[in-house]
Amino acid sequence: MDVLQSFRFLDLPRELRDMVYEHYVHIDGGYIFNYRLSKFQGAKRQSINLSLMLTCKLVAAEMCGVALRENTITFTTACSEDFRIRAGRYSCILDDLWNTQAYMLAIAGAKITSNVTAHVARHYPMYSPIVERLGKRVTLETPQDRYIELTSNTMGEAVSTHRSFLGSTLQLLGNEIDLAALRREESLREAVNYADQVAKRKFEQSQPGLLPFDLVPWEIPEESKLDGIRSSPNWLTWEKSHDNRFWNAFEYSISAAAVATAYLGSMPAKRRTQIRDIILHEDKLAVARPECHALGLIEFCVENPRLRVERYVNLWRSAFPLVSDFRSVRRERKRDGLRPKDVTEAVSLWISEAHALVPSGMPPKAFSLILDGDQIPERTAQIFEEVVQRDATWEAALAKGMELKYGPETNAIQRWHRLEDLDDSEYDRNAPRYRYKHLSRALCDVSTSTDIVRCSFYVTPLWEMNQNMNRILRENHELPLFVPARTPTSFIHGASAATSASAGAQIFARVSPLWTLWMTGGLCSRKGKVPQEKLESWGLWGYHICI
Repeated sequence: MDVLQSFRFLDLPRELRDMVYEHYVHIDGGYIFNYRLSKFQGAKRQSINLSLMLTCKLVAAEMCGVALRENTITFTTACSEDFRIRAGRYSCILDDLWNTQAYMLAIAGAKITSNVTAHVARHYPMYSPIVERLGKRVTLETPQDRYIELTSNTMGEAVSTHRSFLGSTLQLLGNEIDLAALRREESLREAVNYADQVAKRKFEQSQPGLLPFDLVPWEIPEESKLDGIRSSPNWLTWEKSHDNRFWNAFEYSISAAAVATAYLGSMPAKRRTQIRDIILHEDKLAVARPECHALGLIEFCVENPRLRVERYVNLWRSAFPLVSDFRSVRRERKRDGLRPKDVTEAVSLWISEAHALVPSGMPPKAFSLILDGDQIPERTAQIFEEVVQRDATWEAALAKGMELKYGPETNAIQRWHRLEDLDDSEYDRNAPRYRYKHLSRALCDVSTSTDIVRCSFYVTPLWEMNQNMNRILRENHELPLFVPARTPTSFIHGASAATSASAGAQIFARVSPLWTLWMTGGLCSRKGKVPQEKLESWGLWGYHICI
């Protein structure tokens, strides 16, 4: 008893005290960031107890940062009534800005200078052929043609890389020529009219230049930012061109990566560098091109070399619904399924953006993307093999066949124009030609679990994909220009996943046209939000419904 009474915690060696601290702060499942409360909670939403730090200054100093080092920190997608409509507007502003940049670069055409050409060759060599064609106006007679050239093809690169090329090139060009002076030319008037039709922008004749804002997709929009954009003469007045009920019908969410970026940016550097493991759960459809939002984490991974980030993307709730944007609902398209080519396109977007991180400055092995099949891994693996891997294999076979027939490609644009030169009797225009040129190779790496991208479900091994590619080449005499039927129908129907309905696996289902449900866990009508209990009674909770 005397020994226990005389025992003092601080008499223990520092190594033992550190073990006590680590055991004290550890929570099974780590910390989860509560966006609404703007603080961390335990994995079971319990409060975090760090009262031991209050005993004395020495203990407080020794425990500093231990909790962040010992617990994995999880961020999820977030939605709030305070910002969901602003988030939707912000997403549209970004798309509008990128369209405007493409128009203005198309308008400039022959005005492109040698400095701009050198800049593109140095930083974006894959786009040098496009810039050269713009300058020479080769086969591109109108601004509309040049705009289509700039926007319809990313040259097999990630979309974020393509948009970075547009923004930086136009910014440099604007420093060398008077873009505003171009409005007096007929080509500008044509482009403005075309832009108004396609992008639905309202240009001011006095200021046809770019929006003077440096916007990044992963920045959580603030009201002050939107107010500044509204004050610009180039502001697209959504209130005039869209029914407010259209905006109120959706839960626009912010990606987990954007939430993490914003929170890490608000933390003191000393605390931030104590974090070791971050998990991002992209479990809902998010705004503003969420697939590229991990770019915002690069600066923190560079600052903290020991930081590791795992981004889980729920294919059913986050990736696949990307093809059902606000325009589909605006036009009241009625679908009860998801087109196979859209499935491949959605997966390509996420994989290409993950592979663009290291070239953009992300430290190797600091980031990984996990494609999550939710609660139906077998069904997801089946669709992944029958749609995504099949299209990627066909694309690889087509690339190989083109090389055998015409020789190696000299630049990124050459292959696309080789295909365009073929008439419809020679080439199936519905053949898979996806944005990411390395998709087949990336899927091969995914199958070995050595890539930056992994899957939570079974993936066909590399040797099977190679066998399939060689078989396609043999059967099509080394040039697979026509694509056989993908599925018995043109859609992957919700009914095919009916047995997994309890897991929310059904992609689409029909309901009354008064309702639209996004995979955000909330169904909104034009009269208000439908309670979860009502949805569960209808058997619709967790479904993605597009009207």
